[in-house]
Amino acid sequence: MAGFLRPSQQMKMDNKETTEPLHEGIIEQFTAMQENIDNSSPISEISLNAEKILKHLRDNDISSDVGRALCYSVKCMLDSAQTIVNEDGKSWDNIANKQFSQRAAIVMYFTRNVLQLPHLSGKQLLKQFLRICLSRIIIMCATHDTLMQWTSEYSIKESKDLQLVLCNACTEPSIRHLLTYESPLETPDKDRILPQEMFSQVLKILQPKLTKSTWKKEPICQHVYKWCLIQMMHPHLGQHLDIVLPSALLFTDDYQVPNKIIGIECLCHIIKEVDATELKWHNRAGVIYSAVHSQIYSNKAHLLDVVIPCMLSILGVIEKSPIRDNCVRNVNRYDEILQLLLANMESEQVIVLRRLYLKYVPLFVDKMGVTILRHIKILLRIISSYLEVSDGQEEKGRLATLQLTNKLVQVIGSRLTRHTNVLLKALLRLLYDSCLQGFNESNAVTKEIQNSVVKTIRNLQVCCYDSVNRDLKQVVESEVKSIPQFVECVNQIVCT
Repeated sequence: MAGFLRPSQQMKMDNKETTEPLHEGIIEQFTAMQENIDNSSPISEISLNAEKILKHLRDNDISSDVGRALCYSVKCMLDSAQTIVNEDGKSWDNIANKQFSQRAAIVMYFTRNVLQLPHLSGKQLLKQFLRICLSRIIIMCATHDTLMQWTSEYSIKESKDLQLVLCNACTEPSIRHLLTYESPLETPDKDRILPQEMFSQVLKILQPKLTKSTWKKEPICQHVYKWCLIQMMHPHLGQHLDIVLPSALLFTDDYQVPNKIIGIECLCHIIKEVDATELKWHNRAGVIYSAVHSQIYSNKAHLLDVVIPCMLSILGVIEKSPIRDNCVRNVNRYDEILQLLLANMESEQVIVLRRLYLKYVPLFVDKMGVTILRHIKILLRIISSYLEVSDGQEEKGRLATLQLTNKLVQVIGSRLTRHTNVLLKALLRLLYDSCLQGFNESNAVTKEIQNSVVKTIRNLQVCCYDSVNRDLKQVVESEVKSIPQFVECVNQIVCT
């Protein structure tokens, strides 16, 4: 037969005979590696299989059959390496963690090297590979992006390396751009390398694992959901609101504080990155407000640290700004929430919670403007009480209280005239105590307290000059001359 064939035909026959066994062999190796991952075979065996396959792919051309088999094999490997070990919802042991991270690291290493193959640089094969595997690669990268109980230093490194190679292959600067990629409408479908709506594809994979009955068994999916959600910015997130919102509400409603915190953080991001108008459609903003409102009664400091700013964000959506001049300043939900916080603040004895309230009440003062006068009596009681008591060597509580007082003076201004005596009395008492020996072991802290008090009194003096100066002169003339430093500080204020 060979004698009747032209040289070119003979060469094709020889190539066909030699390449077919090679192709069959590489496909068998794909299957073997996939089975090893499925069966949790020893890591050394999986690694050896990966190196053999990569060597073969580097040394030989990739036919369409092998390319298709490669795409689906990588997809299956990514799915298998992502399988949740924690099927009963209990904590993982160290052995399971180590095996999971090692297996995932090898799959990410293999995927990264596949993306770097010179044969994959062709538009058609790369397009096929990305359409089949891209969503799963992103999920794998998100799973191992940060230090978690199921990750290791090696898997985190592989995740970062894979993200870099993936973005280079797709000519996009970051994963965020991949998730929100939209090719121009005039681009023909055959010329589009990246698939459209990648975030939707990722959510489609995650959604069945984030239902009410399954999400507790899928801690990795919860982490991936949050990681991908944080990558989505305005205006891209709004079109996915109906899909992403239920999961965030589900986490927030859980009884475990870590899950509540994740849910609140997701809601904060949604509020920030979705238009207020879209949030108001179908009462979504009202639903978010109810979910956050139920958490504000907590006494867990690390939970309140995310709940209060989230509450401020959603109030900005559902309520008109109290500082607007062209609207009636009726009592609204700003007042309701602040009243609740101040009631807790007044009776609070836990130092961490006192400092937390002092951190966020000034933000309410900023948002509410002069309407904060509705709550001035309880605010003055809190300021007087908090200035009397030390909360530690660094005096963070007193310094934060002085900052709150300054904020009140700046916002309310001359309307404080009726309450000047109460405020001035608390400030002068603290200034007097700070001038006594043994007030604080640190001279720097003492000096900072004194400077802050003097600054606050001066601001109060600007607003209510006559009443403040009259009271200060009475103090100088009274029997406090035995404390020269105190008299000197007061004189400085009076003379300015």
